[in-house]
Amino acid sequence: MRRLQPYFEVTPYITKDGSKIRELMHPAVHGNTAQSLAEATISAGKRTLLHRHHKAEEIYYVISGRGRMTLGDDLFPIKTGDTVCIPPGTPHRVEAVAPTPLRILCCCSPAYAHDDTELLEAAPIVAAQPIPVISVRGTEPSPTYNPDHAPYEGRNLRDLRKSLGYSQARFWKVIHVTQSGGSRYEAERHAPAQVRALVQLAYGPAEGAQALLAELRKGLPLDYKPDVKTFKAAINGETARALRKRIGMTQRAFWMRVMVTQSGGNSYEAGRDIPLYVQTLLQLVFGKDEQAKALLAELRQRAA
Repeated sequence: MRRLQPYFEVTPYITKDGSKIRELMHPAVHGNTAQSLAEATISAGKRTLLHRHHKAEEIYYVISGRGRMTLGDDLFPIKTGDTVCIPPGTPHRVEAVAPTPLRILCCCSPAYAHDDTELLEAAPIVAAQPIPVISVRGTEPSPTYNPDHAPYEGRNLRDLRKSLGYSQARFWKVIHVTQSGGSRYEAERHAPAQVRALVQLAYGPAEGAQALLAELRKGLPLDYKPDVKTFKAAINGETARALRKRIGMTQRAFWMRVMVTQSGGNSYEAGRDIPLYVQTLLQLVFGKDEQAKALLAELRQRAA
């Protein structure tokens, strides 16, 4: 039986009633027997479809936000801290009425099953579907990573953000991009390779994010041994240049590890401010293993 499930490792999906679900504990995955626990997120201004479960008793606990609950013939408001019991066979739906998403912990006994869910109104979603997250492939200098083939562009970025129910400010802040910058990228402007990679690391499936981190760190000089100071050596051009020289890498090889041209890297080393998203990639690539893994976990936790 799996007793611990880290939150950021759970891949969300869209369930039959239209809510975004993270299965935090379920017999099919974790080996428990009597119940399931999930987090449901309803985007601001949206609602789930009216439905019922024939076998499962549900308990909702509102983590954050405000909503309006339909439960049988009753209609009532719900807010952070409220708990609602939904008996088996009772029609119900919930609507997010605040300007922020409504987040709910859902406990089902017996465990949630798609087959136990009966939709009681017309549904655009006819079956549970994974959230469409597309993997980024590799990056130079590794031959398996070509960021120019990555599909995180324009409408794909916007669709990913909307599928998560996040505002532009909320979505882009996670990877250190301003709302105005994110808006330009969503409007078909070519997103820098570093931004596309960070979207994958923060919002992509956990397995793909870990694989991408390993790919980014692969092929460093064999004699390179990062120390505790390395993580702080990427905040400005002077410290980045010192780190590069300590490793013994040319400007081109060093900066291409984080998808920056040699001329771009030269301008950073000459005093131009390094964007936060480039600093983040420098730390992920050149930091100690435990530092890089902790930073990836932090990114994914902020994105959750």
